[in-house]
Amino acid sequence: MSQPKSIIKAKFFLSNFDSNSSIRNNTIFYFATYVGSVGLYIFNKLLNRKIFFLNNFIMIIKDIVYSYKYTGSKIFFSKKILNNYNKIYLTWTSYSNFKNDGSFFDRYLNISSKDLDKTLIIAIYNDKKLPTKIDNNILIFQTKEKATGLFDVIKNILKNFDLFFFNYDFFLAKISSHNFFSDILIKKKKFLLNKKIDFFLTPYEGQPFQNHFIMQLKNINNNIKCIGYIHSPPIPIPSNYIFRNYSPDYIVLNGKDQKYCFIKYLGWSKSKIKLLPSFRFLKNKSIYKNTIFLPYNIHNLNKIIKSLNYIIQKKIINPSDYIIRNHPATKTNKSKKIIDYFNEIKLKKNFSVKAKNQFLIFIGNTGSIIEYLERGCDVMHICDDDLFDFYNSKLWPSIISTKIGQGIYIYKIRKKGNLIKFGNSKKHNIKKILNSMIKLKNDEI
Repeated sequence: MSQPKSIIKAKFFLSNFDSNSSIRNNTIFYFATYVGSVGLYIFNKLLNRKIFFLNNFIMIIKDIVYSYKYTGSKIFFSKKILNNYNKIYLTWTSYSNFKNDGSFFDRYLNISSKDLDKTLIIAIYNDKKLPTKIDNNILIFQTKEKATGLFDVIKNILKNFDLFFFNYDFFLAKISSHNFFSDILIKKKKFLLNKKIDFFLTPYEGQPFQNHFIMQLKNINNNIKCIGYIHSPPIPIPSNYIFRNYSPDYIVLNGKDQKYCFIKYLGWSKSKIKLLPSFRFLKNKSIYKNTIFLPYNIHNLNKIIKSLNYIIQKKIINPSDYIIRNHPATKTNKSKKIIDYFNEIKLKKNFSVKAKNQFLIFIGNTGSIIEYLERGCDVMHICDDDLFDFYNSKLWPSIISTKIGQGIYIYKIRKKGNLIKFGNSKKHNIKKILNSMIKLKNDEI
């Protein structure tokens, strides 16, 4: 099945849950192709893809059990927490981003939290160590497990079990870790939502907790303007961004190809889209050389090893020239096996012929491909899953692909700036956001 048809299938599926009732809403589905989750299982099922039963079973169980990581979540804030806010910014942060004065640097907007005037910042926080000081406009939501967390997960399954008879896929999505987290977050933050709020902003990924947050705000005041900033580079199949009942009112994109894809395939209207240079990706960044990048998730280990062997045997690359980098957040044993295998090849074989090409090589599903194409690098892509990993020019018109082997591609771009328009500086990001908010409020966007 083609990638455009895959998105159409997902849109049709979500349309079946378009009712406004509390049960039949489509905000609980998360069709991110780069996350091994219940959502990925449902998406594969929609596309009639033959996935080994045991692989699906393990993926579903891992996702549901992972919910225990959130069972002991707590909130922390200053005793003098801001109470005259009219904007909410929902983001992620960590201990290393905090400063001694209680502020933190937000990597999505590339600004300090102090620059967000009259804004309550709700920061999802995954570290165990808390900052010693928290600014008055920051509320930390620390994700944390507790000893009896698995009992809470089982209770959640039993509480929602009646949905099994309503719709099996709906039931699985509702008890997934993404929705478990969403329910906890909304429950602990509900007291912060009020009619004074004019704007809501988040680095948007189409996650259930983001859509649920918007739903709660709209129930309080339907005139609240909800803005999603698409912070990541274009991904091969952006099915997690399909427009639905409680998507943001407006989204900020960073390139014309993104705008094309969101309008033509994902169901967004032109009037809901604002194009701005990236706040996260700036010009004049240092470039990697002769590197193989591993993804967060690896599904088909043998396929990747076979592809690496192919480009080495065909003398497309000289492995002696390359280093291999693991994804900073992954802990999978498959990544380690690939690293060990590649390093073993470098040690055992003598590569006397110098390869002509010096590519950056990306494996699996990653948006970094687009960033480095825009930075002028030669890029090779080894797909883990061809349907979900390959960059198709039907979705992203600026990309030119050349197939050099099974699931192996070389990419070029027709014109720089259409996929990501890099930002110039960090200084005026907040001004751009606020000005966009004012325009949105006046319906000028």
